[in-house]
Amino acid sequence: MSYAGTIEAVSAYLCSIPDGGPLRVAVDGRTACGKSTFASALSECLASCGRPVLQTTIDGFHNPKSVRYARGRLSPEGYYRDARDLAAIRRELLDPLGPGGTGIIRTGTFDLEADLPRLEEGVRVPADALLIVDGTFLSRPELAPGWDVHIFLRTSLPVARERGIFRDCQAGAARSQVEAIYDTRYLPAFDLYLAEADPEGRADVVIDLEDFSAPRIVRIPIARPG
Repeated sequence: MSYAGTIEAVSAYLCSIPDGGPLRVAVDGRTACGKSTFASALSECLASCGRPVLQTTIDGFHNPKSVRYARGRLSPEGYYRDARDLAAIRRELLDPLGPGGTGIIRTGTFDLEADLPRLEEGVRVPADALLIVDGTFLSRPELAPGWDVHIFLRTSLPVARERGIFRDCQAGAARSQVEAIYDTRYLPAFDLYLAEADPEGRADVVIDLEDFSAPRIVRIPIARPG
């Protein structure tokens, strides 16, 4: 199936879910597997659904450096357990759209470049909206209850590694430094996640993105019960 066809199939599934309140959709997968590109394409396709669509990422919820690197700059445990403020993701982004929530979300609480807290303006989300959020480790125990649909993008470690190294080098980073952080921090951290959370096994939708030109739908429900 083509990339566009895969996006259309996932969009059709999400559009089939009855409008019972905002739908919180996670787009999860390895670092540099293609999550942001997939989430953007999906959000654009969902516009035909007739429901409001909001797209964001969890990158606005980092912890300060003192927390992120407390276990060491290249620690995989540090990346998996300390990189992001999980309580803030639940409190500001996910729980407000759950049962009894206020309907007002914030898409970030931290300025990564300045290494300072920054509480963004609250946004009221329509009751029939689709919220598409991409990021790593979205099915970990602290976050899993906050999603209505979990999409997992499957890629092998070597493929994700090369995509990430290419992307970061294109942005000006030295290849040796990029390789070190992927091999020592990012990739082992995802192994911790796989062992602890089994994100692929728990996902509603699984897409194999090993080859962007020919994605493969591994699992997708035919329709969501009302």
